[in-house]
Amino acid sequence: MKQLADWASDFTFKDLERELAARGGQVPGDKRFKLLDWKEGMPGCRDGGTLPQPGKIHVTSKPPAANKELARFTTPQLVAMLLIKNRELQLDCTRGIWGLDQREDICDIPNEQIKENARCVAAICLKGDLKPGEPGFLTLPLRTFETSEKLCAGERFGNQPVYTGWIATGFLVEEDVIATACHCLDTYPLADYRFIFGFQMVNGHKVVERVCRDEVYEAKEIIDRRSPNIRNLSDKRAPQPDWALIKLNRKVVGQRKAEQFKGEIRTGQPVYMIGHPRGLPLKAAPGASVCDIANDCFASNLDVFPGNSGSPVFDGNTHEVVGLLTRTDEKDFRETPKGVKAVVYPNFDIYSYGPQCTMTSKLMVCMIEKRTESV
Repeated sequence: MKQLADWASDFTFKDLERELAARGGQVPGDKRFKLLDWKEGMPGCRDGGTLPQPGKIHVTSKPPAANKELARFTTPQLVAMLLIKNRELQLDCTRGIWGLDQREDICDIPNEQIKENARCVAAICLKGDLKPGEPGFLTLPLRTFETSEKLCAGERFGNQPVYTGWIATGFLVEEDVIATACHCLDTYPLADYRFIFGFQMVNGHKVVERVCRDEVYEAKEIIDRRSPNIRNLSDKRAPQPDWALIKLNRKVVGQRKAEQFKGEIRTGQPVYMIGHPRGLPLKAAPGASVCDIANDCFASNLDVFPGNSGSPVFDGNTHEVVGLLTRTDEKDFRETPKGVKAVVYPNFDIYSYGPQCTMTSKLMVCMIEKRTESV
């Protein structure tokens, strides 16, 4: 006879969450995880994380099931399956907002050193997405964030344009070398990738919509790479380095390379990240810290979304690069009856491991070795 755990494997976390939300499922407000917003405008009302035991959930109404395949299960059974899926997610790391959303546009950052570091960050896109515009310029396909993601009204940056074909983020480590996460290069041929700098908000209403042809860079070759070996669920328990060094077709002009952190990474160390979450114009995510260190990687409570993979992570004091954002899971947004909302984690203890970063000291060692070989 098929067990509940076996049934859970047939559905995704979002399938189960959506079905519970359709039934009006809601966890009382003093718990960490609420399937529906229980009070509009209250901080933390969109929590993600561990659910209480099935007996603690209550049903405010019971409309028709959103998923006919899940109609056979009772609400307590759905919660039990969601608990099983939640335990699986805890083996991975976490996306979403930790506490208050501290992401800011570069134009709004008062710290000049952070603004300077933004000049080393590149958006990774595809050559087919760059369309001819005015003579000598190319344009990106843009839509508003709210339209692209079907966001609820009032979500942060909802009125901003996003690059709809977003791939990832990278950053300059040499005049003609970009670092990013290795897994970001798995989908398309290397020749299809393009790297552009300066895709950011100019002010609260205007974005850089075009890029000079001379400022679009191509991937020439992969200098070296390290790819995580995740063949089964148990492998996800241990953090693994995930990085690639890409030689460009020419030297980058007008930008700056990231300076490598020279100290020893420690828990509690303040860090911040700069990148392109979900194809948004460049964002800085300050106010985070190192939570754990293992296997040439470290964890942090950075505010992370897809598209941030490959983003540089900087030391909060020296402003030198300490890491490269690599692994996260799919729990970044969740669906509600009113639209899609970002997941908010009000408690840093909900998951034991936050976004994983590869220490960039390993990349720099590789760069030194390659320079030595070429001499």
